[in-house]
Amino acid sequence: MAVALLANASLAAAVPSVIELNASMLLRLQAELAAAVKLSLELDLELPELQASLDIALDLSAQLQANLSVDVNATLAASLSYALDAQLALAAGLSGPSLSLELNAGLTAQLKVVADLTAKLQLKAAAIAELQLRIGLLKAAIDLILSFSGKLEASAGVRLFLYTGPLANFAAELDAYLGGSLAARGGLELEVPVYVPILITDSSVSADGLKFLFGLS
Repeated sequence: MAVALLANASLAAAVPSVIELNASMLLRLQAELAAAVKLSLELDLELPELQASLDIALDLSAQLQANLSVDVNATLAASLSYALDAQLALAAGLSGPSLSLELNAGLTAQLKVVADLTAKLQLKAAAIAELQLRIGLLKAAIDLILSFSGKLEASAGVRLFLYTGPLANFAAELDAYLGGSLAARGGLELEVPVYVPILITDSSVSADGLKFLFGLS
């Protein structure tokens, strides 16, 4: 079979499958980027509320702690009174009074609230940091695809030729083709320097891959 001119356009037109793949990847990455940005913004909005709750819990814990940290003399007096009341209650078969159990229990519960809020705050902050990293990677990938596609679109004047047949006849067929008309050569003058990558395969599987790459039937 003789050498034939199949396309005289941009590299993007010569490899339509690559452009389609880029477009598909671009849409997917843009959708992922939009979702990541949305989630990051939502988490950002939750942080102030969590921080405010944590501040309130810390303040209440400090107040409970202060209530437990009473003057030593007052504590000693209260302890003596507590001991006397406890002895009287036990003698009467009643439960002894509680001096600071309620405050201790309240402080313990409040410290658990503080720990839970702190853990939630740290988890959300870590999630936001991870999302920001992902957003950066997605943006870089999108920029790379756009740059690559732009270079393909800008590469005008690419001629796509096809030869199928015995390899031994390729040189002769190419010479015959180059000796043909200017229009058949895609407007290429014989004296003009050209860049000619040549892809040759004797594998039917690879041939199918090349057909897909260049949009050939």
